[in-house]
Amino acid sequence: MIPAPPHDSGACVLRVLVRCKWARMLCLAVVFSCPGAFATNTDPDPVWPLCGRIAENPPPGWVATDGCPAARFGDAGYTDEPLSATFGPRPLASENNRFDFHRGVDIATPIGTPFFAIADGTVMIAGEHSSYSDPVVSVRHFRPGESGCSPSGCYHSQYLHVSSWVVNASDQVVKGQLLGYTGASDSGFQHLHFEIRDAPGFDPLSAWSRDAIHPLSVLPYAAPNDTSIVFNAVDFSNPAAGRVDLSLTSNRYDLAHRNY
Repeated sequence: MIPAPPHDSGACVLRVLVRCKWARMLCLAVVFSCPGAFATNTDPDPVWPLCGRIAENPPPGWVATDGCPAARFGDAGYTDEPLSATFGPRPLASENNRFDFHRGVDIATPIGTPFFAIADGTVMIAGEHSSYSDPVVSVRHFRPGESGCSPSGCYHSQYLHVSSWVVNASDQVVKGQLLGYTGASDSGFQHLHFEIRDAPGFDPLSAWSRDAIHPLSVLPYAAPNDTSIVFNAVDFSNPAAGRVDLSLTSNRYDLAHRNY
């Protein structure tokens, strides 16, 4: 068993290398990296898109149009957990467990759940768009202290599978503002798919799929790191194509999927 490193304020990503090309090289490496640097490029006190699932247990008198209360901004005590799928490779149960790379997190929630802007920004897309199979809301955000996307680039929050929206493209929105209501994917799974796309400086307006980063490196998320990796079998009888069977257990959504 390999224990996980101590908890870090940034979201940690597990990388496992299980192939080698030369017989005498190191063929297996397990690396944790914590991209906390992302947090310096985004709003330091964002809010989760469902405002800590506020609609499930709203404060007295609260309605969705009130937005997410400022007291929940940047507070890891108000997350949208549990998540149904996290960032990274995953098998798709709806497609015979074909693996794909999930560019965001899925938050299972009934159709019609209100969702909110994670930070101040400008709505770029609201509704149907040729690049997406379902309605989407996309919001562009400036870096802290900047008033444009150049030279360091902007970042985007993406809310997919929405049933309705209350904003329009070019609208200016503030953190916690109601954007719309959640829907379901083509499979019928009722959830919000949420992404962060972080434009590089060389393409500061970009919001391509290539720019997707782990949303938990931006959203307020803090969980004790209770992670273990067990190597069940290691076979390097063929040094050019080693095989490793391992099991990962973790309480952290940045390291392990829960449901597929």
